[in-house]
Amino acid sequence: MVRLIADELYAGLDTLPYHVFLGVLEHVKGDELRNAFHARAQLLHPDQFYELDDAELKTRIYRVYMRITEAYRVLADPLERAQYEQQRAADGAIRIDKTTRPIATVKRPEDAILNPQAKKYYLLAGEAERRGDRKGARLNLQLAVQMDPTNPVIKERLEKLK
Repeated sequence: MVRLIADELYAGLDTLPYHVFLGVLEHVKGDELRNAFHARAQLLHPDQFYELDDAELKTRIYRVYMRITEAYRVLADPLERAQYEQQRAADGAIRIDKTTRPIATVKRPEDAILNPQAKKYYLLAGEAERRGDRKGARLNLQLAVQMDPTNPVIKERLEKLK
């Protein structure tokens, strides 16, 4: 049975869409998608076939398994799934085209903090602020300023809390 599934999926590496590799319908998301991935991964994980003498079959199983993991990674991520579905609708693509991937323009403020200790305190301040602990947030931001005294992101957030 495993050989039959592996052979069918291997034959369709260049023609089958992602959902076929996971054995689900196109609309499936969430737990159902994860369960399908785990079932296929368990069935076709290359580590189960390390003692197999047929090197060609081992290679086919490995390539199919890699496509299964790629399919799950793309279909489980809402942004990548949207891009994939858009590409499928536009030109019938069976794999996501990474060359047209949109460049993320949203940057988190903490990405501008290079000192790891300052970043840690900055993030702790954010957690304290979300809990409503303004005093704790202020204290953590003051510690962050001590670690990185020239960082404008930390200074600006501290000013907002005063």
